[in-house]
This record gives sequence, C-alpha cells and structure tokens, in this order.
Amino acid sequence: AMSILVALCALALSSGLRAPSRRGESRVAAARAVHARAAPLALGPSSNLEGLAANITAGQKVLKGLPEISVKAFSTALVFGAVSAGLAFTPEAIALAALRAPFAGITGGVGGTVARTIWGARMASGTSMLAELLLTQGAKNVSEADVEAVAEALGLPPDYFALQKEAVYSAFLADLVADANIAVGEISELQQLRKALSLGWPTIGAKHLERGVALARGSPAEALRDSDPAQYARVRKLLFLTDTLLASGPRPVVRPPPRTKPASKLGGLLGALQNRTSVETLVGRTIRAIRRELDPAGARGLPVQWVTVDDLFASLSLSREEGRALCRETALPFYTRALQVAIGRMSNSTGTQLERVRNALQLDLSDTTETHRDAFISIVQRIAASGRLDQDDRDMLSMIGDTLALRERETRPIVEAATQPIYQAAVGLALARALAEPAAQALQLELWSELGTRQQELTLAAETADALLGAEVGARVRPLLEQLTEALEQRDDRRALASGKELLSFANAAARFVWASKPEKVAAADDVAGLARSFLHGGAVQAGAQETVDKLLTAAARMTGALSATDVAQLAELIGVPADAAAAKAAAEATAQLRQVLDAACASGDAAAFEAADSVEASLGLPQPLCAKARLDAFYERLSNAAEDVRLDEDGLETLTALVRSLRLDRMQLQMLNEETENSTEELIARVRKDMLNSPARDNEAIKRVDKMKDILLGRRDLV
Repeated sequence: AMSILVALCALALSSGLRAPSRRGESRVAAARAVHARAAPLALGPSSNLEGLAANITAGQKVLKGLPEISVKAFSTALVFGAVSAGLAFTPEAIALAALRAPFAGITGGVGGTVARTIWGARMASGTSMLAELLLTQGAKNVSEADVEAVAEALGLPPDYFALQKEAVYSAFLADLVADANIAVGEISELQQLRKALSLGWPTIGAKHLERGVALARGSPAEALRDSDPAQYARVRKLLFLTDTLLASGPRPVVRPPPRTKPASKLGGLLGALQNRTSVETLVGRTIRAIRRELDPAGARGLPVQWVTVDDLFASLSLSREEGRALCRETALPFYTRALQVAIGRMSNSTGTQLERVRNALQLDLSDTTETHRDAFISIVQRIAASGRLDQDDRDMLSMIGDTLALRERETRPIVEAATQPIYQAAVGLALARALAEPAAQALQLELWSELGTRQQELTLAAETADALLGAEVGARVRPLLEQLTEALEQRDDRRALASGKELLSFANAAARFVWASKPEKVAAADDVAGLARSFLHGGAVQAGAQETVDKLLTAAARMTGALSATDVAQLAELIGVPADAAAAKAAAEATAQLRQVLDAACASGDAAAFEAADSVEASLGLPQPLCAKARLDAFYERLSNAAEDVRLDEDGLETLTALVRSLRLDRMQLQMLNEETENSTEELIARVRKDMLNSPARDNEAIKRVDKMKDILLGRRDLV
C-alpha cells in the first residue's frame, strides 16, 4: 500500500511540476488553451506590455525571487507532509492499513494540487518579468541572453517559456500598432525582438494575423476607411510592418496536404488523450509510444503552418493587389527620406543602396518612379535658383538621373522647365534695356551677345529661345492692346490714340532690337509687321481684330492728323489684321481647309489620313504658326468632346495621347492649351484617375499608365 501511495505522489509531482508541451507551432489555438490551464496569466485581445508587467500578485513576486531548489523542495515537502498528515490523522476506527491508504492518497492529492498551484504561479511570473525587461531596457537593447536568463532564474521548461515569449511579443506588437504613426526604428525593433525571443517565422506570422483580426473587429479593412479612420491607419501600419518584417525572413514552405484519419479507433482515442496530456509526463510518453506503433504518421503531430502577408490580406477582406497598394502607400514616405539622405551623400554606390532600401520596403523600381522624378525636379530647381546651369551642373544632373533610373527623355523636359524661366527673365531684362535706349545699336549687339551666352549655358534650342522671346514680347504687347481696346469701346478718342502711339513706340523699339540679331524674322528696323507675324499671331486674322481696327480708323478720322496711314497699318498688324487683306483672306481660307482635313483625320485615327493632312499642309504653303494653331485647335476639339463623355476611361486617354503624336504637338503647345483653358486637360485626367481609384476592380498598373499619359498630355515630357 505504501508503494502504491509513493507512486501516486510521484505521478502527481511529475504532472504538476512540469509545464505542458507544445507539439507544433501551427496549433496556435491548442497552445493558447494549454497556456490558460497552466498559468493564470492568459492573454486577452487588449493585453499590452504594461498590463503584463503589472499582472502579478504579491505571492508571485515573493515566489519569483526565491531560488528554484527552494520552491521545489517546499512543494515536495508539502506533498509528503500532506500524505503523512493523512496517515497520522486517520480515524482510529479504520484499523486496516489498506483502508488507510486511500485516505492518505486523498490528502496527498490535495497537497499535490497546492504544490502545483505554487509552482505554476512562480512559472507564470515569467511573462511579467519579460514584459518588465522590455519596458525598462527597450526592445533594441534586449538580447537573447537576457531572455534566457529569465528562464534559468525561474527554471522554466522550454515549451512553457516559448508560450510566454509569444505572449510578450503579442503584447509588444499591440503596443506598437496602437500608435498609427510609424517610426523608422520600429521595423528594427521587431526584428531584434524576434531574435531575442527566438521566435520562429511561422509564430511571427500567426501573431501578426491575430493582431490584424483584432484590429479589424470583424469589419473589412476598406469599411474602416470611412467609419473609423484612426483604426484604418493602425491596420495600414500593421500591414506595412508585417510585409516588411516577413520579407526579411525565409520563403514560406508549401503547406502540406490535410492530415489523414488515424489507422484505427484506438489510435484516434489515444490521439485525443494525448492532446490533453503532456508528453513530458510518464503517461504522455507511454501514449505517444503506443501511437507510434499504431499510427506512425499520426504520432508525429501536425506540421508547422506558415502564415504569410497574403493570409493577413485575406483576413482583412483585401485582395493581394489592394493589400500591396496599401503597403506601398505606407512605405513610400520612408523611401523618400532615405532617398533624400542618399542624394545628399551621392557616390558610386548610391544606386545599390537605394536598391537595398527598396528591397527592404518591398518596393519595385516602378513604384518609386514618381518619387525619383520629384526628387530630380527638386534638385534641378535648387541648382537653377542660382540663375546658372553650366556644364558641370549638367554632368552632375546626368549622373543623378542615371542613379535614379531616369531616362534622358524624362530628365530633359525637367531641366528645360527649370532653365526656360531663367532665359525668359534674361530676355525681359535685355528687352527693357533695349527699350530704354532704342537707338544704341552697340548696346543691342552687346545684349544679344549676352543672351547667346546664356542660351549656350542653358543649352536651349534655337526654337525654344525664339518661343521664349515671343512670349516676352507678347506679354508686353497684351496690356497695351487691352488699354487701346478699352479706350475705343468707351469712345475716348484721345486716350485711344495715346495708347495706340504707346503701342507703336514699343513695337518699333522691339522690332529694332530683334532685327539686330534675327533679320530673317524682322527684315528691317521698322518692320513691325514682321515682328507681329513672327512672334504674335503668325499672320492670321484674329477674331474681333477687324472691328477694333474699324473703331481705330473712326477715332483717327475724328482727330485729323493724329495717326498717319502707316501708323494705322502697323497698328492693324499688331492687333491682328494684316495689311494685305487678300493674303489674309486666302490664309484664313487655307487654314479652314487644313482644319477640315485635320478634323477628318482625328475622327478616323488612321495613319494614312494624317499623312494626307501633312500633304495638304505642305501644298497650302501656310506660315508655321498658322499650321501649328490649326493642329492645336483640332486637338482641343477632340479634347472637349472627351470631356463631355461620362464614360471616358483609359482607352479614351490613350486615343488623345496618340493624337499628340499624330498631330506633332510639342510640349509648349500642350502646356499653353492647359493654361489657357483653365486646366481643363488636367481636370479631365483627374476625373478618369478618380474613377479608376474608386472602381471595385482597381488596376494599379492601369493607373500608372494613366499617370504617364497625364505627363504627356500636360506637356511635362515628350512622347517617344
């Protein structure tokens, strides 16, 4: 009887003083249930590090400070003391020892339960100690040795301690995601904590999946965007951290096929019993050995299941494309900061460094193209702010463009957009000085020499320089024409004639200045007509110009001698009525004919139709400004028709982009069209892009294509 009693006590100690075993990281739910039975510190969905650190009783504080041998000795003594007490205080009426043994076993069981509770309470304090360690030292400063020291101090079995480490990681992740703002060091904190806690990648994925489900609270992620923006921001942060963290680990293994049924009913019964019994105990090891003989496959337990970021997307009702888009939106600000630092320390290895950052943030090169363009624009603007852009600057910009994987056709428009205002400002200053001394021919030649040098420094094409000169002349003529028109409408003859003379004075001085360097455009020093045709209206009759000229003639007739016939003719040229009315009429008819052919070609979209339009244009012999205006007007009509189409989509924008190629429109024309129509082109593209973003079947690649077409239609880059 005593031998049986001692065996029972040993079994009670064996099952009471050992923690449950975890047989597979994939069985997260089963492991949590075992943890709840073994330790009073079971985690809830709202647990955090401070809560874990504070969740400890006064008795546990005393027990965790005692040496392991002391607690074990006390627990063992408590069991045998309870047995001895049962034997000693058995009622005397029970004379037989065989009848006294069951009573002693009962008291021994009570003692074993108390000992198990004491030992379990001491082991459960490991969670609190780990949480306190993280709070005091920080995740980056905690090492694997520090964590193992906690297990050694409390004598925790590895499987039991693994559950506590998972609980602490879950709490740390909950604290991290509670703040929707993302710090740069949070990714490295998670990586360091995973190493310190020695957690496997499947466990990490499972904990992130649990946190995602807790944050979503049963709602799809997109539903939180409007209903709870703060919670939606936390979900985005978790997605980004999970995507970045899991990307630094090994590739997930393929999930094994479902487990087969046990070979017999006895094997199934033993399997159920094993799930409720620790394999570290004598009973557990015996059951496992029997199962290995009956069912070798089932005795090994379930294999580890990997949790990937795609599983997290699915739990939040997000497709892979939608989830990746959210991760990209969150990662791009971090990449932008890294890009700014890398550019500030530009070297031959900068491109490689940026590639490493992209890989760490799970970004493709195409995802960062716009970021690279914005950075390049900022650099060019800072350099151009000095008013110069010499060859050394261009060489440096070329190197930066190569580092940012930007092609020359992408960087050239950016550089031109920054350098053109510099040249136009120089033209404005030169024109102002020339107008102040219109008769100083030596000064005009000196000014043109300076402009030539500046044009060479900025490497501007001759056509671009002429267009900027025309824009500056037009900017000065326009307010003078408005004053003249206003005075004529108010029948203020005196003010109208004064405005006309002021306009003529400017036109003559400007013609003299241009003639000094460009006699092919302005044939003589007083060739106001050449100035108007080359830089203002291209020789075309402007709408309403004839009415203005008639009013000017009437005012001149009322004030005899105020304006000569030559003055009136020159003013008519400036206003938009060429001196040769017949030639103007023929030009208008030819322009209308060209426009008709261009409209037909745009409607058909056939390459042969555009070739026919080119042939008609060559046969008409119209000035280039008139041809360019006809092509731009034809494009604008198609653009207006597209704006009225509520079903306009990517294909419609692609058609407009193809028209830019077929009509040979340059960037400056497209920029002027958008500005003169109050950003109608930009608003049209923004509408299409918004519809694509709000579409249930959002195609991010299509949105990128639309963004590229936007740059072309707004004249930000050339169409190859």
